[in-house]
Formats: sequence, structure tokens, C-alpha cells
Amino acid sequence: MAIPGDRSTFLPAVTVDYLAGFIALVPTAEETRGQSYWVLDDATPPLGELLILVGDHL
Repeated sequence: MAIPGDRSTFLPAVTVDYLAGFIALVPTAEETRGQSYWVLDDATPPLGELLILVGDHL
């Protein structure tokens, strides 16, 4: 088994609806003009849990 990290590794993943919501709201806030953002979902589980969830789903 090859895992690029350990159970506590944070893999920044976002769902499409999370990203779409962010993209829809940013242009509506004046303070976001000219800013840069790195979109991460803080609720993303650690890598070990994420792989188990994806494996169970598949």
C-alpha cells in the first residue's frame, strides 16, 4: 500500500459546491477586489480518513 503521507496529513480538497459558492460570493464584496485567495475547506478530513471515505464510496 502506498500512501503519500500519514493519517494526519491534510490534503486540501474542496467540493464543487463549496468552490462554486466561493466564486459566486467573491465578486459581490468590494473588499475582495484585487485580492488573491487560496480556497480550502477546513472540514476536509485528514488524508487517512479521506482515503477511507473515498474507498467506501467506490
